[in-house]
Amino acid sequence: GWYLKAIGPSGLWNTLEAVRGTDGRHLLAAGNAGLNSRLSSYPGEPLRLHVVDLDANGEAERLLSGQLGGRRIVLAGLKELGAEVPAVRRRFPRFAAYAKAHARDVLDLGENQDGAFDAQELRTGTLELVPGEDSLRFRPFVQAVQRTRTSAIVSLGGGRLWLGGNCDFVKPEFGAQYGTYGMTVVLEPDSMRLDGAAGIPPLDGQVAAGALLGDGLLWVARTGSPAVVVPAGVRSSDGGPFR
Repeated sequence: GWYLKAIGPSGLWNTLEAVRGTDGRHLLAAGNAGLNSRLSSYPGEPLRLHVVDLDANGEAERLLSGQLGGRRIVLAGLKELGAEVPAVRRRFPRFAAYAKAHARDVLDLGENQDGAFDAQELRTGTLELVPGEDSLRFRPFVQAVQRTRTSAIVSLGGGRLWLGGNCDFVKPEFGAQYGTYGMTVVLEPDSMRLDGAAGIPPLDGQVAAGALLGDGLLWVARTGSPAVVVPAGVRSSDGGPFR
């Protein structure tokens, strides 16, 4: 039967796309949270994802926690979390008490850490199976890609990718990123360079997903905005861009 064998770095992965490099190697392009936010993860002080059923309704909540001043705190406000899980608001009727609380008390974990996953890596990049080993080698993309959360990856062929997410103009709040523009980047995973000739413009709204259409066009879905179709900058068989 099927089982998990290859292990790579843990992260806040948003999307995966199977691609082939320019030399024919099989790779996974993995979209991560990026580095342009309050979120950070260091050895001994990892960013942690908790998957717990706080209100015992059979549906698990997913919450992030991080280190602050020697203690681990939940990266969600009391108003936001209390509205979703009334039991939390009942345990913490005052904001001051919630602000001083340890994550294990907010999440009512006790000593039980089941369902907690440490995020070792926040950058977007490629994953490749190491020959002869049960591991995946991670290689981050160039720094310009790491300025934003990558929420969509589309393979354009020939080892080239389109990445979509939030642009530089983000307003981090409890780890979430709300952007005023979508980010569009094309790069070659082997050389890790941006493709400045792709000609895909910035997009208003937050990019949520993308798909390659025929005739060199890219369909892009945006959160809170209509989907759009833009030129993908894909080369035709003679090496020139599609018109």
